[in-house]
Amino acid sequence: PKLTRAERVAQKENRKRKREQRRKKLEDELERAGLEKKLDHEEARAWSVRVGVKRASNLPSCDVALRDSQFVGLADPFCTVEVTKLNGFRAKHSRVFRTEIKHSTLFPVWDEAFTMKVATDDVILIKVYDFDFGKPDDFIGSLQIPVKELALRYREGPADDNPTGSGGNGKVFSEFRTVPLVDRRNKPVKNRESKLEATLDLMLRIDRAADPVESVKSLSKAFYRKAEQLATIAALANKARAALRKQLYHATVRTADALAVMELTPDGRMGAPELR
Repeated sequence: PKLTRAERVAQKENRKRKREQRRKKLEDELERAGLEKKLDHEEARAWSVRVGVKRASNLPSCDVALRDSQFVGLADPFCTVEVTKLNGFRAKHSRVFRTEIKHSTLFPVWDEAFTMKVATDDVILIKVYDFDFGKPDDFIGSLQIPVKELALRYREGPADDNPTGSGGNGKVFSEFRTVPLVDRRNKPVKNRESKLEATLDLMLRIDRAADPVESVKSLSKAFYRKAEQLATIAALANKARAALRKQLYHATVRTADALAVMELTPDGRMGAPELR
């Protein structure tokens, strides 16, 4: 069927809008690729990340013999936080942080924070265990947070789907996240009674790590700048002192010359000599 003028104009506008959308998407992908390439060349241990482990929800029961008033099994959960590589091996000089054990609960509240220095290609690995006295602890679930993702947020700012984020654009970035736990087969961990997914609430913060070499350079620059300021002040003080001495000298000379031409009057007062 023959299209009307209005329908042809609408089709033309629709094609134009789609072209703009494809162009913008391509530009965003190229920009992100450039950022990732730039981040890949960042030097090792260039970031300082603070991981705040707030609380967990809907953990599965692990202690079958220990039940609450509703006959629901409980657990004694705790978390470990460490830095690993993408291949799963622990990063060099990595330390394993551990939270406090919360006894007989499936909704533990830790509210603990750990600060670590990481590289762009590192991964923050958080594991949740059930403490068992006298035998190995039971693994509940884990989650991974790539540092590259936080570094992109540091440069680009908060994500559109997370209104809790703040900072970015080259400044300290922090955000609150609720992350689901997965088991060793990478399947969601669920509470057996409520069938709800187990989650972990985190407060993440990333900033540039202090570089010792740059710190020494900045201190050296500040020292030399301060020395130059002190030298300038000393030169101005010497100049002012010399000018004051010169003024005092000329004032003294003028006073001596005036006294030299003065003579005593007959009544004993100092006066100018009479002209003859």
